[in-house]
Amino acid sequence: MKSICFVALLALVPAYAQVVKPTPGALAPVGSTPSPAVPTTTAVAPAPENRGTVSHPVGAAPSAFRRVESDFDSNLKLADPKSPLNVLGLTRGLYLPGFGVVFTTEVELAMNNFNPMFNQHVGAEAKTSLHENKVRHVELLRQQMGAMVANVAKNLTFLGPTDQVVVAVRLYYASWEDKTGLPDQIVMRADKHGAATGDIKVEIQ
Repeated sequence: MKSICFVALLALVPAYAQVVKPTPGALAPVGSTPSPAVPTTTAVAPAPENRGTVSHPVGAAPSAFRRVESDFDSNLKLADPKSPLNVLGLTRGLYLPGFGVVFTTEVELAMNNFNPMFNQHVGAEAKTSLHENKVRHVELLRQQMGAMVANVAKNLTFLGPTDQVVVAVRLYYASWEDKTGLPDQIVMRADKHGAATGDIKVEIQ
C-alpha cells in the first residue's frame, strides 16, 4: 500500500522540477566534459606618440645661458659708473629649435630719482638733464648690445653657423618724460658667423 502511494506522489511532481539546470559558472559534474572557455580580451591603450617633441642640441640647457645673461646685466650696470643705466629686470634667453637664441631685458637709459610719492612736480631743469643723459646713453647701450651678440656667438658653442642670435632691449620711460629722439626698443640680430665678424643688423623702434 505504501509503495502505491509513493508512486502516486511522484506522478504529481512536475517534470521540470526533476531536472537540475546548471548555474552559469558552476562546477561541471565529475566525469563530464567542460564547455570551452570564452577568451576575454583586455583593451591595451596604445603608447603615446612623441608628437611635437624636438631634441635640443647638447649644451642648450638653461644653465648654459646663465653666464651670458649675468654678464650682460653686469656690463649694462657698469657701462657708465657716474650715471648708470637702470636695469629693471634680469636678462633671459631662450633657445628656439630651427631658429637660434633670443635674449630680452628691460632698461631705463638713466637713473630717474624722481619719486611721485614725495614730489608731485618735476622741474624743467631736471627733465632736461635726464633727457640729455638718456640720449647720450643710447649709443652706449648699442655698444653693450653688440658686445652681447658677439659674446653669445662665442660662448654658446652648440649654435650652428646659420643659427640666429637676437638681443632685444625694451626701454622704460615715465609718463612725464621728454622722449624726443629716444627709442622704445632696440633689437640686434645676426647669425653666428655674422656675430663673430661684426655683421650685426640693428633695428631701432
